[in-house]
This record gives sequence, structure tokens and C-alpha cells, in this order.
Amino acid sequence: MRTAALLALLGFVGVLLGALAGLWLAQFAPDYLASAFGPAATGRPVAARIGMLQGLLGGLAVGAALAVASSWLDAPLGVAARRALQCAVPSTLVAALLGASIGAAIARLAPDYYLRLFATTAAARSATQLGAGLGFVQGIGVGALVGALWTITRLRSHARSVHARPRPGRAAVVALLLALPVAAVAFVAVGMAKNDRGSLSTAREFARRLATVSPDGSPLPAGATLHRFGEREWVVVLSRTSHGLPFNGGGTLVFRASDGTTRAFGGHVCGSGFEVGLLDGAPSLEEFVAALRRNRFTELPGFDEARSADRDELMASSAVLRAAILGFAARNERMPSSIEELATFVESSIDEPAAVHRFVVDGEWRATMASGATAAWVYEPIGDDRCAIRCVSAPELRARLGPESEWRWSE
Repeated sequence: MRTAALLALLGFVGVLLGALAGLWLAQFAPDYLASAFGPAATGRPVAARIGMLQGLLGGLAVGAALAVASSWLDAPLGVAARRALQCAVPSTLVAALLGASIGAAIARLAPDYYLRLFATTAAARSATQLGAGLGFVQGIGVGALVGALWTITRLRSHARSVHARPRPGRAAVVALLLALPVAAVAFVAVGMAKNDRGSLSTAREFARRLATVSPDGSPLPAGATLHRFGEREWVVVLSRTSHGLPFNGGGTLVFRASDGTTRAFGGHVCGSGFEVGLLDGAPSLEEFVAALRRNRFTELPGFDEARSADRDELMASSAVLRAAILGFAARNERMPSSIEELATFVESSIDEPAAVHRFVVDGEWRATMASGATAAWVYEPIGDDRCAIRCVSAPELRARLGPESEWRWSE
């Protein structure tokens, strides 16, 4: 019960300090909040809630460390609580303000450092606010760690003064009871670390959303950004922040360009709308890609390979279908009257129909690509001597291939 009381006390103190930290950031460093957590975080209520959550986690972490130390040193938890309030809280406050001052000073001396770190421009963000905000947050972490170590040192001095001996068995029991929340925090930490790598499945989902996007007024998917580099060149970007839920595809950035290409990158997407700063500072699509690489973004492996394989299979299947139509016309001196009649001809004339990996459904000639995407062709007879076929690929295939999926042929 006393351990729970210590955790509750320090968790409550952490929530209060976190709320104050969030309000401080909203007042003095809103550009940092916008870059780190998205534009909505600049409001005081949202900033306070973010700070309260971070403060709760920090308070519980410090409380857990002090509970284990108190059990090991056989120090009363009441003493540990008083020492924490005397040491950890002032240390955290002083380090936070000192970090904000150092960050603001660095921003004045080298503003480009923070603008590049947060991938933004001076017009969009204040380097001083970015430096002060980042220094403030880093100072909180350093101050809490120093305060916890300072508190443990004072607990050890108290134990020596009353001739108490360490009790490793009791500390082990407390450590075991605290293992579950520590494991939960570790799980979140690992998940957030993976949020800097991007996700291939998320990238393919984003690519499907961008498959039909064009700059002529068609609706954009939620969260997408449309940017024009000139009269003709444009790009639509969709990303997922690295500061969101763990194991949720964070750090993924996908764009579809005016040349029809769709590319996927993984890296640290620092808040919602992260790509806006990069786009504003890039005069062309090529420069935008270069800016991504400067910010340590890398193209997701497997995304391009799937596109290349699908393109090759699409062209091969289209060639087989065209050859089958010409073969039918040469034997019967007319064009097939339907796709079903053509399928019957193919089954009877090709030695290994399985190699074509095709099937007819609802009047469409369909083929399954190696990636699992489906391509479909519609056959349109035009009298006895003419016909046309056009590809109506599945959305995920169109997302990867762009204009290359719009295959047409007539004879």
C-alpha cells in the first residue's frame, strides 16, 4: 500500500508539473508544439493534456525507482517521498528552464540547425521557439534523472545515519511488482522507436488512397497535402507522424507525383504536417526528394520491387490476351463475340494455360499478380472484324503503376 501511495503521490506531482510544462510551451514555444505534435497541439488545453500524460509517465518512473531504492536501503517510504519533493522537483524545474535558455541561445547563434532538425523554414517556424521548446523538454528529462539520483543518494545517507542495513530480498519483491508497468513502458518505447522506420503495409495503404488523386479539384484523402512546384509539376503527400501510437505505421511518408510515380519513404515524421516545411523549401520535385534524404529518410525496401514485378506481369498478361485474340481471329476469320468465347479458345489452344494465371469473372479477363494485386481487362467486340480491350486494374495496382496500369489496345 505504501508503494502504491508513493507512486500515486509522484504521479500526481508529475501530472501537475506536466500541465505547467504544457502551458509554458503553448505560451512561449507554440512552434515547437506544432512541429512535434501537430498544429492542434498549440492550443493550451491540448498542450496541457500532452504535458499531463508525459508528466504522469515520468512521475511513475521516478516513483518506481525510489520504491525499489527505499526497499533496498530499508528507508521509510515517507522519507523517500519528502526527499523526492526536496530534490527531484526543484532539479527538474531548474534543468527545464536552463535547457530552454541554452536552446534559445543556440537558436540565435545557429538558427539553421533547428530549422533543418525540424525540416521547416523560417517563414513557417521560429528557430528560437523550436530551440527553446526542445531544450525545455530535454531539460525536464535530464532534471528528473538527476533529481532521482540525488534523492537516492540522500536516502542512502539517511539509512547510514540510522544504521539500517540493505535488504535485497525485500527490494527484489518490490522490483518484481513493478516489473509489469516497466515492461509496458518499454513496449511503448520500442514501438515509438520503430515509428521512425516506416511501414510497408501502411505505405501501400497510403498508395491506394492516392491512386485517383489529381490536382484538378478531385477531393484529397484526409491528411494529404497537395503542393505545386510550378504550372505543371505537382505532388500529393500523405504521412503518419512518428509521435503517434506505437506499432501503427508511424514514420511513413508516401507521395504521388505529376509524372505518375508513387514512392514511399521511412524516417522521422516530426508531427502532423511535417512535409509542409520541406515542400515550401523545395523548388522542384527533385529537390523535395533530396530534402527527404537530407533528413535521413530512405525509400522503403519492397515497395519498388512490387511495382516492378507488377508492371512486368501486367505487360506479359496483356501480350498474352492480345495474342489470343489475334490467334482466334486467324482461325475463325472473325473476332470473338465475348470474353467467355475467347477463354474457351485459349483453354483448347494453349498447352499450359496455368502459366497464363488468368480467369474470367463477370465478363472480365483477370490475372493475379505475384504481389496479390488483381488486373482485369474488359473486352469490347466491335462487329465481326474489330474489337478493343482496356485494362481496369484494381486500386492497389493503379496506386503502384499509375498511368502504366491504363493499358488499351484495339484491332
